[in-house]
Amino acid sequence: MSITDTGKVTTCAADPNARYVAGDVSKQSLKEVWKGDLKRLRDLHREEKWKLLPYPCDKCEDWKVSYKDELVYAKKLNNIIGKAKRAVRGVKVK
Repeated sequence: MSITDTGKVTTCAADPNARYVAGDVSKQSLKEVWKGDLKRLRDLHREEKWKLLPYPCDKCEDWKVSYKDELVYAKKLNNIIGKAKRAVRGVKVK
């Protein structure tokens, strides 16, 4: 969440011109903004429903960097866990 000098809340720092306004802290509390339209947008991201995001979010690909990083990390972690499980299976306990 980013807040402009006029109180407009944008979805992220990648929208410095406030092309999409998710709320206004001069009229709402931060909690109201966070649990309102921003929650809907977070849910769409979490559910990978990119095409349902409003402009300019629907054209943004900044999320791909962190999303792909997470996938790569998860794959590496899964490989490490898999190797550890296989190694443990081969250990004989006395």
